[in-house]
Amino acid sequence: DVSLVFENDKSSGVASFCKKMKELQDKILEDAVANSKAWFGKSKMSKEVAERSVDFAQSTPSPGLTIEFQGGEPLANWDTLTHTVAYAQRMNKEAKKDLAFSLVTNLSLMTDDKLDFLIDNRVQICTSLDGPAELHNKIRILRQREGNSHTYATTWLRKINARYAEMGLDPNLYRAEALPTITRAALPYSKEIIDTYVDLGCRAIFLRVLDPFGFAA
Repeated sequence: DVSLVFENDKSSGVASFCKKMKELQDKILEDAVANSKAWFGKSKMSKEVAERSVDFAQSTPSPGLTIEFQGGEPLANWDTLTHTVAYAQRMNKEAKKDLAFSLVTNLSLMTDDKLDFLIDNRVQICTSLDGPAELHNKIRILRQREGNSHTYATTWLRKINARYAEMGLDPNLYRAEALPTITRAALPYSKEIIDTYVDLGCRAIFLRVLDPFGFAA
């Protein structure tokens, strides 16, 4: 249980209120991360839950269906991801929907074998890229792997798009793109962020602010 406590002899103005709300938010997020397994039972989606999700989605009247894998990091649950793709394709033989897949990943767990599967099954790929290395690595810290998150993201972005080109796939449909999250730390890097995206051959840049919830990073 958490609550806001204001002291009588302290200022009750906007600054004090905002400070207390920030403390409450930090406490909620801390508890959410610490208790995620207890609250949700498991930290990863099971194959059974994934199948039920596909069944529900394919039961809707929409002629089109896009299944998007997010996280956390969906590549950390690779067996369930591949199982979901295969199951959805099998069930779609009867549903006959315009079926598509997309993946939102930080690319830190990508391998050549995983990329082969994703390309063979036409899974669209999107990642996060906050800008130049000094900014991206400051925000997206890898604690349990060698290397840094910026190198993983940029190396695999180039490699994925090169593979698409080698296969002759339509670049308007098949191109790995990235999204930056604009935080206070990013504000002095406006030019460098754009330059990073231009250097990677990105066709557009989409700006979004940080959502203070969930477990994605």
